[in-house]
Amino acid sequence: MPEFHGTSEYRLLSPALLTRLGRLELIARQAVTGMLQAGVHRSRSLGAGQEFEQYRRYSPGDDLRQVDWRLFARSDQLHCRLQTPDTAARLAIVLDASASMNYQGAQVPCSKLRCACVIAACMAYLAERQGDRMALLTYGGSLPSETARTMSFQEMCRTLETLTASGDAHADNALSSACDFVRGRGLVVWITDFLGEESNLERTLRAFQTAGKACYAFQVLDPTEVSFDLQGARRFHDPEGSREITADPQRVRDEYHRRMDAFLAVVREACVHQGVSLTQVTALDDIGDILFRLLE
Repeated sequence: MPEFHGTSEYRLLSPALLTRLGRLELIARQAVTGMLQAGVHRSRSLGAGQEFEQYRRYSPGDDLRQVDWRLFARSDQLHCRLQTPDTAARLAIVLDASASMNYQGAQVPCSKLRCACVIAACMAYLAERQGDRMALLTYGGSLPSETARTMSFQEMCRTLETLTASGDAHADNALSSACDFVRGRGLVVWITDFLGEESNLERTLRAFQTAGKACYAFQVLDPTEVSFDLQGARRFHDPEGSREITADPQRVRDEYHRRMDAFLAVVREACVHQGVSLTQVTALDDIGDILFRLLE
């Protein structure tokens, strides 16, 4: 994966604007290009291989040394030459599409799943710019995939666009396949709310340390799940079950926060113990800051 340098003291594109842009392919290109223009620079290792692989249209921030000036003279369009790296890196994105990811509070522009898909698309576009191979694995949802295969950035975006959330969260098979896909130099990115995973999380993450694989985790939560700032009687239901209760939030808020704090502590401690970098995300966060936190 590329190496970035710079500061995160900038605003990039608001989640509301990114949602209005619609297509994930456009969102990812806008977000990554904006981050690069804001002063976070791509590693010079892009395309530093020995064998020509393909052309890609020039984007602001690309290394001008990779531009094929002869092709520009013939076509009047800027294209970069992508080389096959000596040791090609691999990116495996594991995305939670279980029913809990369908939640969307009133104050955010999109569901947790849509936020997760935006992050996945941005990571895929970064991998494409680097010349890395990538795979997408999902669990739960409408398109479960437990076998990793190399995908293009455009194919991954099309898959993400059609993904809907449903079912229970069982990540083990997808994560195991991701480890198999990332051979040698590479990265596994796990995007999830971790709901339903906490009881076995330490064991699940230990597999990455045992296999010697690098793993980054994004915990995607809705702001209301963190603050529980609700007024008046409410009816609550389990998105991955059939239970419903009616309660006054004033009476249950303290107990909810106690359990949420304990849940978040379990996730943090498991990631720390197993050497997994963790970033907590909501749909109100700035996409540029999210990318920078992973890549700084």
